[in-house]
Amino acid sequence: MKKYSVMALLAAVLLAGCQAGPAAGTAAPTPAPTVATTPTAAPTAAPIATATPVPTATPGLPYDALRPVAVHGIRPATIATGYFTVSQGGKWGLIRADGTELLPCRADRPVAECGNHHWVWPVAGMDWAELDQYTATLEGAGENGVCPGHGGAYGYFFYDLDWPGRDIYALDGNALCACRGMDGPGTIAQVTEQDWDTYGDLLPVFSAHEVENNGTVEPGKPEDGYWYISRNGSGMGPEAQNANWFFDQPLAPVEQNGKWRYIDRNGGAATEAVYDATYSVKDSYGENASTAPDLAAYLQNGYAAVCRDGGWGLLNGEGTETLPAHYAGAAWEGTTLWLKEADGWHQSALPSEQLSTPAQPDPQARYTQHPATAALWRDGAACGEISQNCTVELRYGGGTGPGNWQPEDLAGVALYTGVEEETLRALNPGARDGGEMQGLLLQQSYTLPQIAVRAVTIRYQEDGAPCTRSYPVPDALDAQAGVALAEALDFSAHYEGALGYRPAKQLAESSTKGEAALYQALPGARFSQFSKLRAYLNQVFGGSITEELTHGEWDGKWQQAGFLRGPEDALEFGQFGQFGYGARRADPTYLGMLYTEPEIRPQGDIWLKILSIHQNAGAAAGGQAGTPSYIAYMSRVQLCWTGDGYRVAQLGAPG
Repeated sequence: MKKYSVMALLAAVLLAGCQAGPAAGTAAPTPAPTVATTPTAAPTAAPIATATPVPTATPGLPYDALRPVAVHGIRPATIATGYFTVSQGGKWGLIRADGTELLPCRADRPVAECGNHHWVWPVAGMDWAELDQYTATLEGAGENGVCPGHGGAYGYFFYDLDWPGRDIYALDGNALCACRGMDGPGTIAQVTEQDWDTYGDLLPVFSAHEVENNGTVEPGKPEDGYWYISRNGSGMGPEAQNANWFFDQPLAPVEQNGKWRYIDRNGGAATEAVYDATYSVKDSYGENASTAPDLAAYLQNGYAAVCRDGGWGLLNGEGTETLPAHYAGAAWEGTTLWLKEADGWHQSALPSEQLSTPAQPDPQARYTQHPATAALWRDGAACGEISQNCTVELRYGGGTGPGNWQPEDLAGVALYTGVEEETLRALNPGARDGGEMQGLLLQQSYTLPQIAVRAVTIRYQEDGAPCTRSYPVPDALDAQAGVALAEALDFSAHYEGALGYRPAKQLAESSTKGEAALYQALPGARFSQFSKLRAYLNQVFGGSITEELTHGEWDGKWQQAGFLRGPEDALEFGQFGQFGYGARRADPTYLGMLYTEPEIRPQGDIWLKILSIHQNAGAAAGGQAGTPSYIAYMSRVQLCWTGDGYRVAQLGAPG
């Protein structure tokens, strides 16, 4: 066990904390949110002789600021559930989440909670007798008392670059350490299972070498900013000046260039770096004490109050401001939302989320629908505005996907595309029935449509880790139809690249060389039970697609196997190799995809076309003058109405 001296910053932050155990701070998951039915308001400055804290009255709480309470004892500071620190006239006090005043606004700095769950309320000139009287009043009301000012406990996680035996060629989970102490030198040891259970599967850390300081050893300055390390030993996230907790939430805030952005559990940016800090303070009890907040709030029960350009709002777990940041103030500690209006602070109901339409295809997944735009889409993101004046050839693409019909003659292509058979034969004099249909010319000069599309983001577990995918859908589709189409595109991409779901174990070898082996999905896969996959497919697809995908007996061939029901409802499937078959090479000519305007058919079904836009290799190579610069390959999508929402009956996904 090595000894470490306290880092100067942490010592200054935590000098007023009480002694804490190895995992200080209230980091346990917060209780389910509750919403008050009526706002409480204006606190009266209750004298300390009052027997119990007095609930406040209407119309609105008159505080200047209302913030979450920072819990010291671990860095970054966690947030106390059920309380807010409030300021009035430059002084700070404490209220319950329901607006009941517990400590009047007398302290010079925001109220915090020490590692032993006492209130750190530094009031200048207050003697011990007065402090004891406040503590007696609080404890008589079932609350914790005022911190008397014991020594400061501290703790933080970091990656020790000098840990004995560390693998210098790869990320070594053994070098992930927790440093904890009380006032003087602390101790450093490897992270424990209790740490993971308390703080979640992704920990914010910095890398540091050991340095000597007056005979003791301490972590030096961060080598590369803050980042995250997971329970399985992998690292992720952008290099940041600071980073806050994920706990069990989908996003976490990181500081970059003085502003905060929220990232997802894969390290991807869920927001821009536009937010300011909202709670805790730097150097709370040292010589450089300040009331300015130091940290952006992490998500609690799916939300975080955010501050952007001086305005306040509420961010949800998808990275969307479900309440736009234009309020004078917003505060949220996991159970109660307060918004600042002209007449003070009022409790507010949580905003309703956008997807309140029919059942989601996958109850375990999360869906977000983003604002519409008119642009090409590629790999889940807008990749450029559409030019109305570009010359485009329109060709039959066919595409791939569940339920997609592949015509075998010109009459079938005419039926699929809506182009007359005579026109097809005139445009393609060499085409013959039974030959290659894909790529047939449909129109020599075609104007690309400019319809509004929006992104639908799907978040789910894949191979035991969070996975995020985004797909464009026509904005004219309602929320349920948009989710169904996005899931159909996601399933098609997965099905074409790797039929099954990971993690999985092999059950049987292929009966024929070059054919598939039989696998069984394991817990941690998106689907590991046959019945749940079928229920999902029935919520996404119409017609006979589900039956076609989940039929048959294992015969050593992928094409005949599809998805199978194994013992005890296990999900089995045929798969080539160890999930390596089906990876498609990137097409350098592919630019993105568009949709045509959806058409509602007489029976209520919706038809639309997908246009896969490619550069014309012939034009790029200096072909004849007038050769179109782009080719649009057309395939078809059909959504059928089922009485409880739309299902995808045909999907010609871009090939």
